[in-house]
Amino acid sequence: MKPSHTETAANAERQPLPAEWKRTIDAFLDFQRVHRGVSSSLIRQHRRLLAAFVRHVSPPSALIRVDQLQARHIDEFLIAHAGPRGRSFAGQAVNSLRSFLRYLALLGDVSAELIEQVPRQRSYRLANLPRALGGEDLQRILRATPRGDARGRRDYAMLMLLATYGLRSGDVIALRLEDLRWRHGTIAVHTRKTGQPLVLPITDSVGDALADYLRRGRPRCGYREVFVSLSTKPTRPLGTSGILQVVRRAFDRAGVNLRGVAGHAFRHGFASRLVRRGVALDTVAGCLGHASSATTFIYTKLQVDDLRSVSRDPREVIA
Repeated sequence: MKPSHTETAANAERQPLPAEWKRTIDAFLDFQRVHRGVSSSLIRQHRRLLAAFVRHVSPPSALIRVDQLQARHIDEFLIAHAGPRGRSFAGQAVNSLRSFLRYLALLGDVSAELIEQVPRQRSYRLANLPRALGGEDLQRILRATPRGDARGRRDYAMLMLLATYGLRSGDVIALRLEDLRWRHGTIAVHTRKTGQPLVLPITDSVGDALADYLRRGRPRCGYREVFVSLSTKPTRPLGTSGILQVVRRAFDRAGVNLRGVAGHAFRHGFASRLVRRGVALDTVAGCLGHASSATTFIYTKLQVDDLRSVSRDPREVIA
């Protein structure tokens, strides 16, 4: 049987990189980490995209050296890989390639002119609509989440935090037991991205979900993180990939398809609902933990349903 496109891509990703390229990429990533202070998430992004670049331009059947890179290699990779995957992937690929080529030019392995052969991607602020989770889809997801066992209670509590407060996934898994201030009826959130402190009221529905999980779902362990893994021994705090799996399972159960933005769709939906209710933008920014209300401005853009509600019937225009 002929392998599917997904299987072929997966097999290609498992192929080892040529030794020279691997050494060069590893040295570049070390340079970025040590001398540039690049975050671990960006290091992973660089590694993934540069590996794809090398496998494309230097396959086992036509190996090339680092100093043999040409502009056509860059063009061929971007056309074949970045074009079909959209602007976001293209932007990441361009940034990784330019950083890598600047490093190679610093070493004298390539000409500095080659950097300019990587096309600059124009980006426009507020160019896209936020992909928000609608109210009906949200209720369907919450109703479809089982709560009869420990995993279900944990997952439901996390989904309630995402839906009720529009928290980032990283902020949910970073919650510690002492952040749940039951006596004061508040949750203290230490936002990872902006560092903005956020104190939120514990609503009845969120409080019930958290209490149910803590009493009947969370195993006894020495960790202070609220959400822990239930499938590994010994128990350990849940990671980012863990909560993304929870969200994807919840979407699949409810038959909701927002692939690629599933985790952030709760946040977008929360913000969009506040704006539609007429909540002041600086208040919305405070609820989201944004350092500036300018970041929140994207939620003032009309959604597709809003545009449909004010559009004219085509027959009126044609007539």
